[in-house]
Amino acid sequence: MTAARGLTFLEVVISIALLGILLAVGSNMISDSVVASKVATADSQALSAAHIATERMTREIREVRVQGKGYRVLTMQPNELVFEKNVQGTVQTVSIALAQNELLLNGSSMITNVSAGLPGETGAVLFGYYTAAEQPTTSVTTVRQVRFTFTHQPLDSPAVAMHSSVALRNLK
Repeated sequence: MTAARGLTFLEVVISIALLGILLAVGSNMISDSVVASKVATADSQALSAAHIATERMTREIREVRVQGKGYRVLTMQPNELVFEKNVQGTVQTVSIALAQNELLLNGSSMITNVSAGLPGETGAVLFGYYTAAEQPTTSVTTVRQVRFTFTHQPLDSPAVAMHSSVALRNLK
């Protein structure tokens, strides 16, 4: 007589239990990877938006209009800069400001415009104004350099801070 071949009920139950444990651990690893990927993508988008906004502010500030021996800066506040620039012979007024946790360029959101509605808020934009000798100034007639720090706080990600120092020049 030959012995019957096959699996016992206990072996099948143990195999199913081990398979269930492996699937549970594997699914947790996969879901953690997906979450980490989403966080990394959000951080990358926030950094990209902050970089684009910083570059845009830098470019705009570099175009401050020369008037006589000085530059045509209209308002110098810690969270607002208003100046004039020449665009193909036409004088335009440019305003960069922080209002209600949103960075605005001429009244329009810079973050929304440059990053297709990236969620989050601007935490701070701080302007510093300096003379040619790099001394702090509050006079619109002596400012020759603008330094600023721009901070963007995306949702569910750490804040991103960008710094720039811009020497005023005129692109006649």
